[in-house]
Amino acid sequence: MEHILVIEDNMADAELIRIYLDDAGFKHKFYHSSSLKGGFDILQEHKIDIVLLDLSLQDTMGFNTLKSYLQKAAHVPVVILTGNNNEIVGMQSVKAGAQDYLIKGSFKSKRLVNSIRYSIQRFKTHSKLLETTNELSRREKRSRDAQQLANFGNWEMDIVNNAMKWSEETFRIFGFQPGGISPTLSDYIKYVHVADKERVNNFFEEVLKTGEVARVEHRIVINNRTVKYILVQAQVKYDEITNKILLIGSVQDITYQKENTPAPEAEKDLQDDKTSRFTQLSYNIRTPLSSIVNLLYLLEKSNFSNQQRELIEGLKTSVDDLSVVLNNLLNYSLFISEELRVQEEIFNLDELMKNVDRSGQFKSDQADLKFHFERVNDLPTYVNGDESKIQQVLLNLLELAIMHTVGGKMITVRVEMLEPELLGVEVKYSGSPVDVSVPDSEQDDNLMKMFFGEDQNDKSTLPHLSTFIASKLSHLMGATLERKSLTDQQHLLVFKLKMKVSKTRKHLNQRGIMDRLVTILLVEDHFLNQIATKRVLTSWSELVKVVTADNGEEALEQFEKEKIDLILMDLKIPKISGIEAARMIRQKSDVPIIALTASSSKQEEERCFTVGMNAYIHKPIRPEELYAKITQLIS
Repeated sequence: MEHILVIEDNMADAELIRIYLDDAGFKHKFYHSSSLKGGFDILQEHKIDIVLLDLSLQDTMGFNTLKSYLQKAAHVPVVILTGNNNEIVGMQSVKAGAQDYLIKGSFKSKRLVNSIRYSIQRFKTHSKLLETTNELSRREKRSRDAQQLANFGNWEMDIVNNAMKWSEETFRIFGFQPGGISPTLSDYIKYVHVADKERVNNFFEEVLKTGEVARVEHRIVINNRTVKYILVQAQVKYDEITNKILLIGSVQDITYQKENTPAPEAEKDLQDDKTSRFTQLSYNIRTPLSSIVNLLYLLEKSNFSNQQRELIEGLKTSVDDLSVVLNNLLNYSLFISEELRVQEEIFNLDELMKNVDRSGQFKSDQADLKFHFERVNDLPTYVNGDESKIQQVLLNLLELAIMHTVGGKMITVRVEMLEPELLGVEVKYSGSPVDVSVPDSEQDDNLMKMFFGEDQNDKSTLPHLSTFIASKLSHLMGATLERKSLTDQQHLLVFKLKMKVSKTRKHLNQRGIMDRLVTILLVEDHFLNQIATKRVLTSWSELVKVVTADNGEEALEQFEKEKIDLILMDLKIPKISGIEAARMIRQKSDVPIIALTASSSKQEEERCFTVGMNAYIHKPIRPEELYAKITQLIS
């Protein structure tokens, strides 16, 4: 017989649970409390096997209810009762220490009984794991003296709130006086070398998930100057005194061994891996950023007050800023691999300048600077060029001007056609001069060392990434970029680029072009991206039908079932990759296929065209660009 305590302030819900248990013929003894405090009293007076806990009670609300429970009664398994049809709340509760969760109104007798049995068994299994952990802890205690001699530090972490406790050795390894900070997991991650952060995050997630002893080597950066190599080991432990499940671990400074051990193969691997690091970083940011861009596009088409529209404009500008930073990193990685190239298309120059104006106004306001945008003469509406790289150069010049301008002064951007096909942009600012000459190979190496921690001693000679990108992109496009000093404090950043004026506009009008039903197969495994992209596509016309697939196998099945007019194919999808799925489809059909990627490299693009794809678009996808490409391919 199981002793079950229901902590629920809604008497009807508590009674319904009792009825379900009786109907199922489940042998039990039923206890009830309408408050958390009353529940604790019952737990002290009776031997309870499991608790069903509502998160919203008379004396506590929300996630704090579970935290309070686990602090006092973690020795009794708990199942969360929630009225919100939100799986995220349930999953967070399980991650924090609950055994299971039930959504009110969505379960009957069988589901209730199964959850109780499962939770009790799961808790018993977990207890066995804790016994194993205790044995490991005893072994650790016997070896503590030896660890101290080997420059070891110890730490532990509360897995509920990620608060950490460091030994004196650990503080010293990280460059702090013992007790100098109250560390958390976030503080630990801050000091991890940028190239190792993803691997370290994966390490902590895996050890918490499996409960098994694990180890990882990585670098930390101390005072933005010194790089250390450390070896970290971790394991899960049940603390009988506090009734908490902890993550305990050790950290050893192995810098001396690393620096004095020849490793030519490792050095070669590090060089080969530099581009892939940036590519992975780009993928991890571009994928969710694409969802944001699509949702902002839909928001712009909604009815809002002027104040709300201003907030949306500010959000758009912030997203643009994030895109600039991301593109700087990506372009830098492509420069390293010599994969970057100019991709010219017809684009709207007037819209590009509006984006520059909006971004300049927003960022100048944030920096407490004045800003003025001036068009000397009429600009051609449509021109031929690499829109993305031109905008990247101009926004980086703005960033440099803002960084070097004295507070309260004016930044002026002056745009004009110096000749019928020669664009001139001047950024005038007051402050210290900026060197925008094209970096030489030695400067390239210095910047690379800054990124990968290979030279931490003298950063004064290292070119700023914005300067590097603006100079390199200008040179790549055949443009000129120079600084002119009007006085000791007043300077001009001058950008000039030849571009052909287009007499035929790029077709971006969304009205009337869908004169027949168009069925689009959207292959995208990122759930939010799939929803946002589908809504953008269907917002263009009632005649647009979108069929979705989460992986390559499903894409092939949908293609066989539906009459597809065009395919949007994400390249990084499960089961069958986007490129392989496109190759298999191309063997049967000449349906247009557009590659969608968060990586963006010359090698990848060539592979896409080799298997027969028709276009290659990198994320975050601008809806206007996607629309133009789709209309071009299906017309």
